[in-house]
This record gives sequence, C-alpha cells and structure tokens, in this order.
Amino acid sequence: MEPRPRSGAARRAPLPVLHTHDRYGHRIDEVEFHPYWHSLMDVAVRHGLHGAPWADERPGAHVARAAKVFVWGRPTPGTCVRSP
Repeated sequence: MEPRPRSGAARRAPLPVLHTHDRYGHRIDEVEFHPYWHSLMDVAVRHGLHGAPWADERPGAHVARAAKVFVWGRPTPGTCVRSP
C-alpha cells in the first residue's frame, strides 16, 4: 500500500526522524519531532484531551474522547495525543 501524499501545512513541516542508535552505537529509539508537533500536542493536553474520560465519570465519556481524538487527528495526521 502506497503512503498517502501529504498536503497543506503537513507537506511543509519536516517529517519526524527516528534515531535508533547514539554515536557510540547504543540503542536509543528516539524520535525527533519538529517543534510544530510539540505545540499541537501541548494544545491537546492543555484542553484535557489526553485524560478527559478518566476525569469525567458520566456515561459516554470515552466515546466523547474518541470523537475528539478523531477530529483532532484529521488535520494533523500522525499527531498522537499523549498522556502526561
């Protein structure tokens, strides 16, 4: 399956870079992201997207979070909402 071409701002932003080893040959498995990606994740965390269903005990809290994550990820494919 061919990867989908990036468009808009995603095309202009550098792709994340995987660093598997440090300069001494030790395994590090580190991903270097452009600051753009970090700012997107910070906005999501500031608005509580990462832990909303666990802070809200009402029925459907997980469904609401799933919908928000779906909408959040549409314009920014590859953005993963992290836990604090």
